[in-house]
Amino acid sequence: MKKIFIACMACLTSLCALAYNNLDSDEIMLTDVYINKENNTLVEKAVTIFGQDYKVEVSNIVLSPTWFHCNIVIKNVWSSDDYLVTQRSDDEDFTEAPQGRIRRSTIETSLHQNYDLMIDSWMHLKEITDYGTVEIVYTIYDADRKNAFDLILKFPYNEHTITAVNDIHVDNQPVEYYDLNGMKLAGPRPGIVIEKRGDCVTKKVVK
Repeated sequence: MKKIFIACMACLTSLCALAYNNLDSDEIMLTDVYINKENNTLVEKAVTIFGQDYKVEVSNIVLSPTWFHCNIVIKNVWSSDDYLVTQRSDDEDFTEAPQGRIRRSTIETSLHQNYDLMIDSWMHLKEITDYGTVEIVYTIYDADRKNAFDLILKFPYNEHTITAVNDIHVDNQPVEYYDLNGMKLAGPRPGIVIEKRGDCVTKKVVK
């Protein structure tokens, strides 16, 4: 009986290993040309998901020292209401937020006009000290949860991308200041603060 149980468990383990055996992926590199731009700069790429060709659009790309946001649209999916989408990153910050503050990553999906799969992604990042490339993986599971597809977004995390200022003139908009944890400040203070003018975010050192 024990041998039969072990054999059954081995078979079950093998079946679980095969459950997501069809794991395809594609990669989109977001250069600083697309980050922190008020004109909702659009990145487009043709990808193959579960054997079907789709066009993927990435827009509204915002990067601050501890947050990344983007909107992803997969065009003409039709059955997207059956899809499950998750996100993950090695640079995600799971630190508990102070009372009254929200600091967790969120991902929401919706269906537009019954055919476009729309993904609204907020990723809370660790306070990265070494500049480099950040990678966020969006895993899309089919309706049967037997196939998975990884859409990998990569983007540079450096002083230039964080402090990228849109060419649009925004000097007439009020300025707000935040610390590196996203807490709003009464005004500028010594050290590194986040200055937000309208929709434009910069990092600056205030002496």
